[in-house]
Amino acid sequence: MQHNSSFFRFVSRGMFLAVALSFALSGTALAQVSGNTARTLTLDDCLRIAAGENLDVLSQRAQINVAQSQVGLANSGYLPTISVNSGWQRNLFLITTPIVVQGVVIGEQRPADNNFNASLRINYNVFDGFNREGNIDQAKAGLEATQKNTQFTLQRTLNTVRAQYLTVMRAQQVLNIRKQDVETGKQQLARVRAQFEAGTIPIANVYTQEADNGNREVQLVQAENDLEIAKNNLLTSLGMSAQQNTDFAPMNIPSSISQNDMDQFRGSLGSLGQLASTALNNRADYAVTRHNIQAAEGNLLASKSGWYPSLNLFGGWFWNGTEFSNFDRAQKFLSLSLSIPIFDGLRRDNQIQGAQAQLLQRQYDARAAELRISNELQNALTQLATSEKQVDVTNRAFKAAEQNFNAADERYKVGAANYLDFVNANFQLTNARINRINALYNYVGAQYQVQFAMGTLDKQ
Repeated sequence: MQHNSSFFRFVSRGMFLAVALSFALSGTALAQVSGNTARTLTLDDCLRIAAGENLDVLSQRAQINVAQSQVGLANSGYLPTISVNSGWQRNLFLITTPIVVQGVVIGEQRPADNNFNASLRINYNVFDGFNREGNIDQAKAGLEATQKNTQFTLQRTLNTVRAQYLTVMRAQQVLNIRKQDVETGKQQLARVRAQFEAGTIPIANVYTQEADNGNREVQLVQAENDLEIAKNNLLTSLGMSAQQNTDFAPMNIPSSISQNDMDQFRGSLGSLGQLASTALNNRADYAVTRHNIQAAEGNLLASKSGWYPSLNLFGGWFWNGTEFSNFDRAQKFLSLSLSIPIFDGLRRDNQIQGAQAQLLQRQYDARAAELRISNELQNALTQLATSEKQVDVTNRAFKAAEQNFNAADERYKVGAANYLDFVNANFQLTNARINRINALYNYVGAQYQVQFAMGTLDKQ
């Protein structure tokens, strides 16, 4: 029995090890599969995906087909209309023709008969008071406005994707700093514990470092949360599910930006007047307002057609008979109809007034677009100037915080400063690093915003 129990224990342990090994291997396989399914996207990949998958862009592109159909419908006014009609009629009751002879009614009957007819009619609108021309101008301008609006929707989407990609990169850099800060805190805690155990420092220093490490871990969790939110926002703009396992490749952002670099970018922009002129010439959304004015002018022209006479040309062929024969007796006709409007209950006057009001509204929209674009350009330049100052200030602040940390570390080692001064110096250095990262990405984002406001970013 003792040998049997030992044997069963041996077998049980072997089965446990086998099961554990199988789970370990399956876990490794799943991890490998999961790793293979993860995608790493660059900024160019994101821009390409957004151009083809973003729902706003796809919805706006669908409007182009609608606008093209409107152009085809307007052009159809120059084509004639042709209709073919045919019919059959049969008298189901006997027809009686009464005849009275010397007071006696004599009825004459004839059997039921058939009646067939066929016709071909062609109608051509020779002149309709420029209604066709106005409708065509309106439809063509509407198509161009839709195409420009689609272009601007794409540009705005790509601009959003760039900004969100920068947010992801910024959040990743901040997360890296927070992770490094947590690891540094653990090393500092191990050092002060060793010093306390050696009797060189009081227990309060250990408590101070433990509390500081807790704050660092909280900030690390917040940084992880910020990164996940930034990724989800970017994936949504790409038209992708936020649940997809996706990583994003680092951007080639310079570790430092000199004053010379900022001056060169400023010099490439030109004067404020040149920037405003460039923006109005390149902004697709401003081009939309110009085409909307042209469409309103076409609508006004079409509404004025009610003041003019209309001329129509008719032609056709007509046949009628009781049998399918004698088609040579069919009638052919050609006519010209002239219609002169005199009074239509003030409908055309109301239509013209509505068209004039619409044209005036479109002109106001164009003026409002000029002011909006000018404001966006000015705001982008203001943000650029602010980011330039942030780069300079954070560079100086980082150098000062780094020197202060080194000095605090040396003073603490020789006993010239308390441990709280050292912790505060480390806190200031970490914040200076994060502020420096934020300033660099803010400056790159400000450059993108200036180019977008000018209409030169992603110009097609």
